[in-house]
Amino acid sequence: MLPDYFYSVNIFSVAFRLAFALVLSGAIGINRLEINRPAGLRTHVLVCLGTTLAMITAQKLAESYSGISDPARMGAQILSGIGFLGAGTILITGRQVKGLTTAAGLWATAAMGMALGIGFYSAALIGSGFIFFTLVVLRKLSKFYKGRAHVMQLEVEFANENGIKDFFAHLKSRGVHVMEAEWSDNDRFFKGGRSLTVVLSLPGHIRHRELLEELGENESVLYLFEVS
Repeated sequence: MLPDYFYSVNIFSVAFRLAFALVLSGAIGINRLEINRPAGLRTHVLVCLGTTLAMITAQKLAESYSGISDPARMGAQILSGIGFLGAGTILITGRQVKGLTTAAGLWATAAMGMALGIGFYSAALIGSGFIFFTLVVLRKLSKFYKGRAHVMQLEVEFANENGIKDFFAHLKSRGVHVMEAEWSDNDRFFKGGRSLTVVLSLPGHIRHRELLEELGENESVLYLFEVS
């Protein structure tokens, strides 16, 4: 339990809240930076510091002008405004969507900053723990289950027409069913070249990494990756 002056707005509580915001959001930002996400350390720290400072200001207004200022209104505007920032981190290329987790992480970091800004230290600390757990532990769990899913999506580019035939022949020999296939023209490698986006249904005994390694052995496959 902290002394009362940590919960009112004064120079000590302001410095404490901002420093706390820097530490908690910095831990989350470093995690995103390590896996090369579009919003990394500085973005998360700035979002959290900004929301913390905004809520400190809202609390100060409420204390100074009792009955006139409502801190909840400030918080509502913050959460809706952060949505626009998060939308800027979402990238859509073809059928692939990236940045959803980063956008959600920014929004959650903003909420954590709001809790710090109003002096709700225990909620901010517990919330940061759950956010970090979601980004680190559940990411590993998600990858574990995804690697065992029966459906996978691939992006492939071929060096020649024979490579395309060999690609589908290998899938058939392994009992892999092609659910969807979408072609796009690509003249970078050969005249009339083609790129493929394919959705596959795998037999239960085949793992994603195993199939990727097998398909990558085809010398005519120039580019191959699994769409997240």
